[in-house]
Amino acid sequence: ETVSTQSTWGPSLLAFSAQDNFHGGRIDWAALTVATRRGLGPQWRVLVDAAALAPNCPIRLGDQGNLRTQEIPTACSKDEARPDFVAVSIAKIIGFPQVGALLVRRPVGYELIRPYYGGGSVVERTSSFSYMLPKELPDRLEDGTPQFLSLAMLPLALAWIENLNMADVNEWTKRLAEYLALGLSRLRHRNGKPVCRIYGFLCGLHPSEDSQGAVVTFHVLDREGNTIPLGDVLMYLNDAKIQVRSGVLCNMGSCCEATGIAEAMVANRGVKNGCGWDDAAEGQVLGAVRASFGYYNTWEDADRLYATILDVFVR
Repeated sequence: ETVSTQSTWGPSLLAFSAQDNFHGGRIDWAALTVATRRGLGPQWRVLVDAAALAPNCPIRLGDQGNLRTQEIPTACSKDEARPDFVAVSIAKIIGFPQVGALLVRRPVGYELIRPYYGGGSVVERTSSFSYMLPKELPDRLEDGTPQFLSLAMLPLALAWIENLNMADVNEWTKRLAEYLALGLSRLRHRNGKPVCRIYGFLCGLHPSEDSQGAVVTFHVLDREGNTIPLGDVLMYLNDAKIQVRSGVLCNMGSCCEATGIAEAMVANRGVKNGCGWDDAAEGQVLGAVRASFGYYNTWEDADRLYATILDVFVR
């Protein structure tokens, strides 16, 4: 779709994920940021959702202006390639505390004028006269009492993250994901048909550098090529003490695009289970199984998942 560059609405926002949370594919967000500003106009702001990217990849927003290890596109300034907003989750990186953050470029932050306010976000306010003095950033964007107990632990969490060396974590977890994807893709039933279907940039098994996160999203197939219900796969993996995620993985659009299920079928299905593992659309399994790797995972973890699929489902 085309968007008019002559918008009279003032600043507009384009938001996208740096890493797809369904199959783990990563995008060249810096190039997309530059294309947005050049193609749509200076009134457009860019928000990068880095929640899925941050657990396994270094985020740099200084002079490098990047969220990945890729270079800033040629013939553009570093400032032009830097997003205006970046969303991250500390909980997704190390599990605790339950704190997220919205990183805001300070000049752009003052464009965020809300039609309401909450306690703690203003300096003063009159009741009978239309006057309100908001606090400075970031306090003007934070309503109510902050999670002060979790925030007190944040310096320790950030220090732990710093000690991890995220560049090494990125390389390690990516190798684990490629290792598992390669093993699952080679599994065959006795009739020669594949046991698993892999989604995302790993499906070709030759991903370009940094184009795929440490995620393996897949279906398990029976010997006739039919998708085995996600609940059956989960049951056996749970018995083997293997924790995975299943369902549409909070990304219906990417799920439908990857699996080939028409969105009209999803909208018209009778029983709707959201992110449930037992969802279906016109008899087709809706969703997939996702194995995500972190800094704490090992080769043995990948081997155990592979062995469980081999022992249970190969016929």
